[in-house]
Order: sequence, then C-alpha cells, then structure tokens
Amino acid sequence: MKISQLGELEFITRIRHQCSVSAASVLGIGDDCAIFPCQTEHEDGLITTDLLIESVHFSTGTGMWELGHKALEVNISDIAAMGGTPLYATISVAVHADIPVIDMQAFYRGLIDTAHRHEITIVGGDTSQSPGPLFISITILGRVEKGRALLRSGAQAGDLIGLTGTLGDSFVGHKWLLSGLKDQDLTSDSSPEFLEAIKFCTERHCYPRARVKAGRALQSSGKCHACIDLSDGLATDLRHIVCESNVGAEIDLDLIPIDIRTERLARVLALDPMLAATTGGEDYELLFMIPPEAKKEMMKLLSGLGETITFIGRITSDKENIAFHKSGQPFDFNLSGYEHFSRP
Repeated sequence: MKISQLGELEFITRIRHQCSVSAASVLGIGDDCAIFPCQTEHEDGLITTDLLIESVHFSTGTGMWELGHKALEVNISDIAAMGGTPLYATISVAVHADIPVIDMQAFYRGLIDTAHRHEITIVGGDTSQSPGPLFISITILGRVEKGRALLRSGAQAGDLIGLTGTLGDSFVGHKWLLSGLKDQDLTSDSSPEFLEAIKFCTERHCYPRARVKAGRALQSSGKCHACIDLSDGLATDLRHIVCESNVGAEIDLDLIPIDIRTERLARVLALDPMLAATTGGEDYELLFMIPPEAKKEMMKLLSGLGETITFIGRITSDKENIAFHKSGQPFDFNLSGYEHFSRP
C-alpha cells in the first residue's frame, strides 16, 4: 500500500500506535501540542512543531518577510489552541545555495518581528542546503497551568460549538493570489468595496494571527471542555475533536460566519463561499466546546478581547458522526478539509 492510499490521518494514527508515551510525559501524539511536566509544580510544558515546504505550504512568489511571519504565527496558533503561552522557538531551514542573502534576511526579520510581538525568544535551530525547494521547520515551547491545558478530547454531549472570527477568508485570498489576476484586470467590479475585499482576504492569508489571548481566556475560565485551531478546515478539524472525544456533532451551516468581503471575492473567482468556509483551511481561528450555561459568560469574556464569537452547533452522543444541516434540513456536503498525501 502506498501512503497516498493510506491518507494523512491514518498515517498519523499508525505512527501514534508505534510511539509509546513514557511515564515522563503527560500527553503525546494526538493534540495540537504535546504536554510534558515542568520543574515547577504549577505548570506543564507545551511543545509543537511544524514543517513548511515550498510549493506545498507556500508558493514560490511569497514575500520572504511575510513567509517568516506566517511560519511562526501558525505554529503559535497550536499553543493558543491549548490555552497556553508561547515562550521559546527554534528555527531550522534548508535552502538552495543560490538563494539571495537579502531574501533570507527578510525571512528572519519576519520571524523576529513576530517573535517580539508575542514575547517569544528564538533560542536556536539548524541550517542545511536543500537540493531544490525551501524547507522550514519550527518548534515552539510554551507553558500552561498544570493539568489545565485545553485538549481535543474533552468535548461532551450537549456542549455548544463556538468559534472565533470568520471562515473562508484565507482560502479565498489564496485563490486570488494564485489566479494571477489584478484588480485592474476586472473592469466589471473595480469599486472600493471590491478592492477592500481583495485586501481583506489576501491579508488574512498572508498575515494570520494566532488567537493567543482568546485561548488564554478560554483556558482560564475553566468552562471550555475542548479546543482546536482551524488549520486544515472546519470539516477536518472538527473531526479531530469528535474522534478524540468519542462524540458526534451537529453543525448548522446557516450559522457559519462568512465575511461579506469574502463572499464578494469568492463570487468573482467562481468559488462557493460555504465550501471555502468549511473546507478551505488556514483560518487559524479557535473552535471550542462549552456547556450551554457558559455561553453568555464566554461571549462577554471574548468580546471584551475584541473577538467575534459565533456558535454554530452542538456536540452529540452520536459517536464520531458529524451531521450538517441547512435551512433545518440534513445537507450532504461530503465535506472534507485539507489532507496531505490525498490525490484528486
């Protein structure tokens, strides 16, 4: 069997079964971060790592400062999903020998600027020569109150499913960048509203923002049962929750928050905004589960941080089944988000 036949999720499952978790660790493979014990009795350590490859995770024409920013920010998002605080990072890169030095300097400026904004210290890494594409591997260490990290495995039947922000913006912005179009190419719609749609969606793709403050607020409330950041798309990332928690979910598609600017640009690109919102990925918003009685408290808490909160469904006892509804009726979207190794 080839790995393309197995698929990314099953591949990870098999690795997980091979990797035994030692008594020294708290949580191994299966969540946004691994958890390990710290010297202090009041904290647990968090560790996460991401690999980014040119032409797989980012295009050749991506600005190098933007690439440095995004590479670190999306890793920080994993710490945010656990309700933790990021502390330290290591950066490893493999580059072609002919890459201009000025490009790599811009890349590291993006990393360093983003690290400063999150008060992260870059403490090391590695460099190597690549025979072709640029490879980036980032590891981040963080901390969280002992025994109180937000996990994927804590969702309970009856919980409300909430999320921060809007969905689909990054996916539509990415498609616009790949289209090669420019606003002046589209004589049918060159209004200020259309230009703002382009700016909004492309910035959401190129400059994601990890919801660290929101994650900390959810964690400190003690009311959040489960959480994940939306990197591979709502459909895929929600499946991680229901599988790890051994529950099901019902989603009302009419409640999915889609920005009007994203809808406007999606129409120009002949994209379905709902598909972009549910399967597009790279939103880096937080998807979380809370008991119904905590709804008002969470909305007040998170809105106080400037976050827009939407509740889009509930957790059910129908194990590992996700039901989508639209206009009150079952809706078979055959939804799936991004998955490595899959073929069209």
